[in-house]
Amino acid sequence: MKKILFIILFYPLLSIAEKLNIILISIDTLNIKRTSLFNYEENTTPFLKKLSEMGINFENSFTPTPLTLPAHSTLLTGIYPHHLGVYDNLNSALSSEYKTIPEVLKENGYKTAGIVSSYILSSSFGISKGFDIFEEISLEKLKGGATSIPERDASKTTDLALKYLKNLKSPFFLFIHYFDPHIPYNPPEPFRSQFKDLYDGEVAFVDTQIERLFNNYKDIKNCWVFIVSDHGEGLGENEELTHGYFLYKNTVQVLTLILPPERERINLNKNRLTSLADIFPTILKISKIEKKDKVDGVDIFSERKGFLPLETFYGFFHHNFMPLRGITDGKVWYIFNFDKENRDYNKIIKELFTDARSPARFFEKNLMDKEITSLGYLKGPVKDVPPMEKWKSFPSPFEKKDFINKITLALEGGENYENLKELEKEAPDDPEVLKLLGDYFKKNKDFQNSIKYYEKALKYSPFYYEINFELSKNYLKIGKFKEALYNIESYLKIIPEDSIALFYKGSILEAMGKEEDAIIYYKKSLEKGFNTTEVYIKLSLALIKIKKEREAEETILKYLKDKKSAPLYYILGNIYKNKDKEKAKKFYMEAMSEMPGFLPPYIEISDILKIEEGKEILKKALQIDPSFDLAWEKLGDLYLKEKNSKKALECYNNALKFSKDKERIKRKIKELEFE
Repeated sequence: MKKILFIILFYPLLSIAEKLNIILISIDTLNIKRTSLFNYEENTTPFLKKLSEMGINFENSFTPTPLTLPAHSTLLTGIYPHHLGVYDNLNSALSSEYKTIPEVLKENGYKTAGIVSSYILSSSFGISKGFDIFEEISLEKLKGGATSIPERDASKTTDLALKYLKNLKSPFFLFIHYFDPHIPYNPPEPFRSQFKDLYDGEVAFVDTQIERLFNNYKDIKNCWVFIVSDHGEGLGENEELTHGYFLYKNTVQVLTLILPPERERINLNKNRLTSLADIFPTILKISKIEKKDKVDGVDIFSERKGFLPLETFYGFFHHNFMPLRGITDGKVWYIFNFDKENRDYNKIIKELFTDARSPARFFEKNLMDKEITSLGYLKGPVKDVPPMEKWKSFPSPFEKKDFINKITLALEGGENYENLKELEKEAPDDPEVLKLLGDYFKKNKDFQNSIKYYEKALKYSPFYYEINFELSKNYLKIGKFKEALYNIESYLKIIPEDSIALFYKGSILEAMGKEEDAIIYYKKSLEKGFNTTEVYIKLSLALIKIKKEREAEETILKYLKDKKSAPLYYILGNIYKNKDKEKAKKFYMEAMSEMPGFLPPYIEISDILKIEEGKEILKKALQIDPSFDLAWEKLGDLYLKEKNSKKALECYNNALKFSKDKERIKRKIKELEFE
């Protein structure tokens, strides 16, 4: 009977919905109890509430993990994190073996575009697979090793979404990710003044941007729209300030709001149990695409039975705490933990137990079954993470709540050195504290102390792979290339497509004198999206070193087609300096025009101009920087060519004041005085 009823209700809907446009919106770190959808006292999301009246808001929906990258990996694949092998934000990556929503839709004729607002969802971590267009955060911001997560605010993300909506041809899939409710909470006005709590201001800001999207893209009424959150936020409830450490309801319950095209309606029970993993099979269903690969999610039109898995590895990677796993059906909550006293695997500790029903018998029977879906043993790329039977050697995060809150507050306070040293006294072997101290010393260019803390952190948490990356940068800075190479290769084994890491590997190889190998990695870095001026500069210079000037020129011109860069114009000038002086002059002039304060082209162009013109150029350089020793020296050389020994001597004496190579300048002065 249920099957017949389903066909009557949904067969017309599914047949009409073929090839309709699809928009998937993800709001990061949304505590749904702080929204108007759940009758929050502050009217933070009036527009989302209005939308819920036109579609359906599933109120019993959960993420498998309260972490951005693993949760979004599940959202886009329909597969739980423990099957994907994606456990943490910067210490895991989505493998290419798993198909994503954009990949499947693209294979079926859809144009695909993605706009993400945090570096956590950059192409480095495998999340961009299948997108024809993928707008991510500029990776150039991370070049120096940022200690906070670069993000784009909701208004700029909406601008990009509207830009692409004007040009995307049907059928299309557009993924939009808003990051604003994540720490640090910093809403713009008027939301900062309008709400007592900054977090509420961030949520309200995103709500208005989604409203702007709907108001400015009129055809959205003919699209399927999915609005979800990846996880929640603690905000002090259950003594958790942020998210990631525990599996409480306020961080694992998520928004799942689905709006069909205007002419359709969804008549489903809003209290049915749903997961982020269900979005993938639901999109396939409405697109009439056959599901070929096995997924963990079920489409929203099908019955779900049993429990959903919950897990977090954040405490494990960052603090060497025991990973947490559990199950829920929205009413029963179980978190699997080792008993504080004897750490017995057979102990099941209840958290937020709100229903008389108990799945204990089910788990007693299946707990040690290695293939149990809701637990699953560790599989996937991170093969070295210890199996569950070894977890009893780690402290439980439930025993460390006070410390977790202290480190959260320390991070929010801007990584103050005194605060970090106090935390080190309390927990001298905590990997996150040691890593933050390493970050502090790195930021202050004390690379030796930074290395000391990073190495110590890695000793206590060998799976904290992000530290390998930071170590490689430090070792490169101090000229320890062998150690730098070892650490970058350790990181790339786990995150093989990180474009910045590929660039750094190229830099290390070049520093070791292996230009041809370096070129391979610079090119890989560009392919994976690190399209910064620095990569083009280093790649072109490496090509010139191995006598491939023509390829260097082609590389530079490719960049200059869309952008301008004084250093790249300068390199082009150097390529032509000895074979086409007019071209060289043109490129040097472009460099000086683009960046008047960039002084190297002033020196080079003075060699190919007439003496009087060369002198004028050098004088301009000295107006910009009177301590520019090479300009004084070159100016002296030109005066000497004119037989003006007095002026030449004056210039050489000025050069001597500022030059590091004083012996060379002294020889010139001595020769002139001898004459």
